[in-house]
Amino acid sequence: MPRRARLVLEFLSELLGSPIGDEPSTILRAARGDPRLMAEWQKRSFERWLKLEASEPLLLVIEDVHWADLPTLTYLGNLLKAADLPLMVLGLARPEVHEVFPRLWTGKLHEIPLAGLGKRAAGQLVRAVLGDIDPLTLERLVTRADGNAFYLEELIRAVAAGHGETLPATVLAMAQARIEQLPHRRASCCGRRARSASGSGCRG
Repeated sequence: MPRRARLVLEFLSELLGSPIGDEPSTILRAARGDPRLMAEWQKRSFERWLKLEASEPLLLVIEDVHWADLPTLTYLGNLLKAADLPLMVLGLARPEVHEVFPRLWTGKLHEIPLAGLGKRAAGQLVRAVLGDIDPLTLERLVTRADGNAFYLEELIRAVAAGHGETLPATVLAMAQARIEQLPHRRASCCGRRARSASGSGCRG
């Protein structure tokens, strides 16, 4: 592998928190002891990689932008200012993204607010999956979801599995219940990863 490509790969791996290889380059070893040098090389590597990917028109889709890390969003913002780069970024985020990143992609951001799932559409989704369902259960699912399509999907899944009498009250409780149903080893692995992510600061 050419030296320049190897450096790009090394620093992108550092940015992702997944270092590669047992023998890091001299530059990477130096950067690990110098935050400014690390930031500069990660920026260079990210921009070089994305410019190569965008040699033809490129649509980059990012889910949960509110959980993204600041360096990555900053690097993307710099590239979005390049008039000659055929790059479009579609970012999906919760409203609190503006609290987490108040100056996100200033001057380049076109926001399309999305409303929650309406009661009629929610009811249609429930019937499409569960079929003939009693009106009280239907109303309970739609009301509990309150327009949150993900939560409604999980509530429907719970009812289909025979757990309609013990529905978790929140999205977080629902996610925790799903994790607890995983085999012990897998659930433990998820727990370790979650703790690692929460402790990493900028890599939410």
